[in-house]
Amino acid sequence: MAKNETRAICAICIQPMMPKNRCTVSHLVINNRRHERIKAGDSLDYPSTFRGGDLCHDCGVGAGQYHHLGCDSERCPVCHDQ
Repeated sequence: MAKNETRAICAICIQPMMPKNRCTVSHLVINNRRHERIKAGDSLDYPSTFRGGDLCHDCGVGAGQYHHLGCDSERCPVCHDQ
């Protein structure tokens, strides 16, 4: 990456969306209820084709990690839609 390029910043963990930075927020509060977020590679994740070294095409996290908020692969923990 060139020095002048910028990365999107996760709105809830405030880290740049890149492979070394997994999102650290494990739950979301939706309609006053706490819901565990869906991890990359879980059966409800999209796409659910993560293998050992695969990374999310959008936010760069690996299987078993939480997508960054705003990632186009993250699923809602309530309705399971994007």
